Amino acid sequence: MVKKLFIVVGLAIGFFNISYAATDMNSPVGRWITVSDKTHDRSGEVELTNRNGKLSGKIVKIYPGSGRDPKELCVKCEGNFKNKPVLGLTFLWGLEPQRDGTWANGKILDPHDGHVYTATLALTDNGKQIKLRGYWGIFWRTQTWIRAE
Repeated sequence: MVKKLFIVVGLAIGFFNISYAATDMNSPVGRWITVSDKTHDRSGEVELTNRNGKLSGKIVKIYPGSGRDPKELCVKCEGNFKNKPVLGLTFLWGLEPQRDGTWANGKILDPHDGHVYTATLALTDNGKQIKLRGYWGIFWRTQTWIRAE
């Protein structure tokens, strides 16, 4: 009986630690709702992870009515991304933390056009939003993502 109690308490503590880590408002790690910079509609959700000090992101949900098909393939993409399902795709990688709290020097793939851009991101609104910018030469696009609760 005591052994079962320790297991239950251990699981509860573990769950609390995971929940607390996932809501660290000073970290971009976690789940984010993407918002189209063109239509300003919510289009889906991405999961950002930090591995070995570098941030990467995967598309984990595509919202119905977003104009995107959850079965869509990355047909305009090149290399290892060619014809891969967009859902589950690692589309953001290599972002490194900077001294000013931003993340830079990464890459982002736009599954719509297949282009890979240089990426930076910054937490805003006390960690409730991300400003993500993709650069191609002197041109850029910026999206605002909202922290999923």
